Amino acid sequence: MNDKPLVGRKISPMVMLGGRASFAHQDGIAIVITDVEKWSDAEVMELIDGQGKLVGYVSARANITHFYGDIFGATHRKMIVEWIEKNGLVASSRTALVTDSRIMRAALTAYAWLTKTESKAFEPKDKQAMCEWITQGMDVDPAEIRASLDACYKLLGKPVL
Repeated sequence: MNDKPLVGRKISPMVMLGGRASFAHQDGIAIVITDVEKWSDAEVMELIDGQGKLVGYVSARANITHFYGDIFGATHRKMIVEWIEKNGLVASSRTALVTDSRIMRAALTAYAWLTKTESKAFEPKDKQAMCEWITQGMDVDPAEIRASLDACYKLLGKPVL
């Protein structure tokens, strides 16, 4: 039996990685916005371990991510999977990616179809629809998630649409 809380601590929007990332966690939904030119292994570990410590090493039920710069490569994704397993966590059951890239949105749609996972990509202008989608069936107010999301963008000086 797992004695960990189901949703983790609420973390108000905050800056991480010396101002190159922002993070919030509310009602089991993690929000991560990054603006990293080129990820190093150490930076990936600093980000995920920092988030884990903040929320009390609890699996997020869902996550929202927007990469302005570099995205995690295959090696980094493998590191994250191993970190999740090592800490007795499970991957989020629902994932939303914010991206301008039509190709990335199509790729994530295909991935979701093939793996039968709840993964969906949204254009930046569709953040409200994304907040409604990510919270469906979770008894979480989409407006509260949207407020945390907007605050994360503001912390990095990024546009809030």
